[in-house]
Amino acid sequence: MSEVELAWQLRVNSNTTGKPAQWIGITGTNGKTSTTEMTSEMLTHAAWPLPPSGNIGKAVSHAAVRPREPNVLCVELSSFQLHFTYSLELDCASITNIADDHLDWHGGIENYAADKAKVFHNVKKALVYNADDERVTKLAFAAQTAPECRRIGFTLAEPKDGRSV
Repeated sequence: MSEVELAWQLRVNSNTTGKPAQWIGITGTNGKTSTTEMTSEMLTHAAWPLPPSGNIGKAVSHAAVRPREPNVLCVELSSFQLHFTYSLELDCASITNIADDHLDWHGGIENYAADKAKVFHNVKKALVYNADDERVTKLAFAAQTAPECRRIGFTLAEPKDGRSV
């Protein structure tokens, strides 16, 4: 069991909302730290002070069991953390990209991608994916999500409907 899995299972309810914190999970071979920090900063400037946790910042298990306002966690997730994580059902999730990395440990690119794809399992609100990365796009559309979850692709090219720059 990963530390992330433990944190997910030990989540406590907020005194204000009576519910566990919402989780925003971000992973990818490259860009996950920058994306997590940028997401945290945007939410902080929108009056939601949100320090990152997980693979950066405080351990997610520390953040998950100490309810605070806002009741949201912005979590960077590595492939190693996700490998031993089984029950995540995040509110929002993103994969920045998937490239050859840690393949000796994971036993190949397919296993590595499968571990990264765990971030998309049963996402509730928004599944954000790199539309320029064919593997990530396939994982995004293969993912089983909550019925109301939106799939939102981003690209460096001119965006199509439903995608961001």
